Amino acid sequence: GLLIMRDILERDLLYAFEDEQSNIPAPIHFQVYQKEALYAALPQFLSRTASFIAQTITVWPHVWKNISIAEFPSLPLFILGHRWTVSLLTSHPVLPNDVLSHVEDVFIGQLEQYDLLMLCTKIFEQWDQIPNWVQSMFVKHEHALFWRMVHWAHTNSRFDDLLCCSRLPCGNFLTRCVQGKTIHKEEMQMLFSHADCSEDVNWLYMQLLSSDTHNGCMLLHWSSSTLPIHDLFSPVGMNGWSDRKSFAKALLQQPNRHSVFSDRLLLGESILGDGELKDKIITQMSSRLDPVLGCLVWGMDTHGSESDASFVHEFIHLLLSAGQMEQICHHLENHHDASIRSSARGVFVDVLAGDENLKVELPSLYIVHQLLHGHAEPSVSHVREERLAFFLEGLPQREWGPQLTSLRSLQHLIQTDRKINILRTELLEEVLKQDKDSWSHLLRQYSHNTEPLWRIVSVFFAPQNQPTVL
Repeated sequence: GLLIMRDILERDLLYAFEDEQSNIPAPIHFQVYQKEALYAALPQFLSRTASFIAQTITVWPHVWKNISIAEFPSLPLFILGHRWTVSLLTSHPVLPNDVLSHVEDVFIGQLEQYDLLMLCTKIFEQWDQIPNWVQSMFVKHEHALFWRMVHWAHTNSRFDDLLCCSRLPCGNFLTRCVQGKTIHKEEMQMLFSHADCSEDVNWLYMQLLSSDTHNGCMLLHWSSSTLPIHDLFSPVGMNGWSDRKSFAKALLQQPNRHSVFSDRLLLGESILGDGELKDKIITQMSSRLDPVLGCLVWGMDTHGSESDASFVHEFIHLLLSAGQMEQICHHLENHHDASIRSSARGVFVDVLAGDENLKVELPSLYIVHQLLHGHAEPSVSHVREERLAFFLEGLPQREWGPQLTSLRSLQHLIQTDRKINILRTELLEEVLKQDKDSWSHLLRQYSHNTEPLWRIVSVFFAPQNQPTVL
């Protein structure tokens, strides 16, 4: 009896869809005639039955799966699994608010499932004819849309297709990047904060670097993440970068635009390149390059602000590894500014101290390198005394002595006031054989002459004393 009564009740409710004066029943009232109720509601889904349709999408998914596009051409708007088309969207100039939120959910699902580049290209080409609800949805979800377009453009090597989205704020930013126009850090960070695939981001950076090298370098400077493209701007990366010269040429064409990354690239080309661009780079960068780098790399005055210390160290290390140690030493020793020369020497010594396995062929620097790493002072020939003295003067302040084997190094370190309170027996014996007057004068100027070792040694050089034992 109850089944018969429900059957009669639901049949009566179906008539409400035909009578425009009747209220549309809620989906919960249909248990037997769900499919019939949905078919009755479909023709009016843009008006009277919008709310009913919106509810059934969620509560009757099994019924929706049995509807064909032939029966309901608007089905792809509601069911994920069908590609959207421009004609489908334009055939719905208005969507009720009741169904719009669900359509937006389907749209997000479309982004995950399909390559929408072709659809979006056509939509942006016909933007003024596209329904407002579609435009609003694209703007509302612009970041999700943009990065899915980037993904598919990356997958299919179709960067130019991305430029179609200039109607969106993020697309306008992209277009300005490519055209070399002004861009701002805040809008860049907003856009890239929504990226979810580092490989896509890295690819996009590379495309933008190729389109406008200055803006590409600026984006990399602003980036808060570390990507493979950043490695190209490291000294090691630049050394093997086949496109380095072409990018450097592009940067030189606009001398009034520069960033940390563009200057890195130009600096790398001036040292690692074939020399064709070196004079132009020096002319363009002399007012910006760190004076220490200017001294070490070019042997000339530069007037820029202080560079990132880690990059300076990496770059000098690269030059040393590339066999340019003699050139750097020449630049250092002949620079006219004592303050810059001292600072540059400090950087140079730090680089030597940072790599125990660095190949050092110059005799004077080989001695310094071994001492820095706690090894015994090697016995080498062809040592340039002035050079050795210059670099020993740049050794850090710490206790030296046990690794010293030569009087010349000991004298240089005493003259530069480095603390020495332990000596090898053989070297101490050599000290005690030295000219009394010269060593007595040397020790009088030494601020550490009250240390135990030198208090004992000074007795030997005092004319009135001739001790027999230490």
